[in-house]
Amino acid sequence: MAFCDCDVIRFAELYHQVRFPQAVALLYQWRGLPPLLHQAAGFYRMQLHRHGEAVAYLYQRGVRSPELIEHMRIGYAPGACLRA
Repeated sequence: MAFCDCDVIRFAELYHQVRFPQAVALLYQWRGLPPLLHQAAGFYRMQLHRHGEAVAYLYQRGVRSPELIEHMRIGYAPGACLRA
C-alpha cells in the first residue's frame, strides 16, 4: 500500500481503513487527545508570529492586544492545514 504525504489523522484513516472520527479515537487511545491538541494549538500559535500578514489581518479586524491573542490562543494555519 502506498501512502501520500499526509497528516497523522489521514494516515490512521488509511492504515486502519476507518473514517475521520474513528481515526481520531484511535489516536486518542494511542497518545491521548489533550497532548495532541495542545501541540497542534502551539504549532498554530507559533505560526501566527512567523507570518506578519496574519498579525496584520488580526489588527485590521480590531484584535490588537497581544494579551488577548495569547488568552484566546489565536493561531495561523499557513497553507490552511498541518500537512503543509
